[in-house]
Amino acid sequence: MKMYEGRNACVYFSMRYSRTSEAAFRLGILKLTDRAALVRYHACELLAYSLREEAVPHLEKLLTHKNAKTVNAAAAAIDAMKHKNHHFFIDTNHSGQVFLLVNPSDGGLI
Repeated sequence: MKMYEGRNACVYFSMRYSRTSEAAFRLGILKLTDRAALVRYHACELLAYSLREEAVPHLEKLLTHKNAKTVNAAAAAIDAMKHKNHHFFIDTNHSGQVFLLVNPSDGGLI
C-alpha cells in the first residue's frame, strides 16, 4: 500500500461522522493541505458533508491551488455549504439528479 492510501482511507471512512464528531471534522481540515490530491479531494468532500461553515475559510485557501481538481473540489464544498445541501458537492449543476449518499438518512434515490 502506498503511503497516501492510508491517509485517504482515514479521511474517506471518517466522512460519515463529520457531522457528529469533532475529530472527524478536524481531520478534514487537517487533510486539506495533504500532498496527495485524492486525500485533499476527500477532505473537501468530508467538509462538504459536514455542512459546517467554519470550514469555509480553510477551503477558500484552496481556491488558488495549483491543482485544478483541488480548486474544483474546494469550490464545490463551499457551494454545498452555502446552499446547505451536501449533494451539491457532486451535483455541481444543482440538477437534483446526482446524490452524495453517506448515511441512510441522506435522501436521494437508492
